[in-house]
Amino acid sequence: MADPATGWDTAQEAMVRTWTHWGGVSNPDAYCYLVAVNLVRRQWRQRSRARQVEHQMASDASGAAQAGMSREECQAVRDMVCRLPRRLQLPTLLHYWADLPSVQIAELLGKPEGTIRRRLWQARALLAAQVKELAHV
Repeated sequence: MADPATGWDTAQEAMVRTWTHWGGVSNPDAYCYLVAVNLVRRQWRQRSRARQVEHQMASDASGAAQAGMSREECQAVRDMVCRLPRRLQLPTLLHYWADLPSVQIAELLGKPEGTIRRRLWQARALLAAQVKELAHV
């Protein structure tokens, strides 16, 4: 983990989770270490999936051809997705570019499926507003 801030956050989260289970843990040091390792692994999986999606988006020649869009249209859609709030970008990319169902996205991101569905709905609403705005220009 190259980012010190993420390392601190992970360590704090591991300690908080250990503290909340303090009474039921026989070896708090080992438990805290295990929680930290699992948190790091989850972050690595999320980042790996994000890199895969970015790589897939970078090769938009095949993606644009499959979607029946020109390169310019594909780039415009990608730019609109990049303007979405950060919390909406990854679920949108995973759903529409990587073609993953909301259940799998929820599993990958460690969020409830309802949260993912709500974020996809919010992203669609914001993208529709951006398209309307472009149509009026």
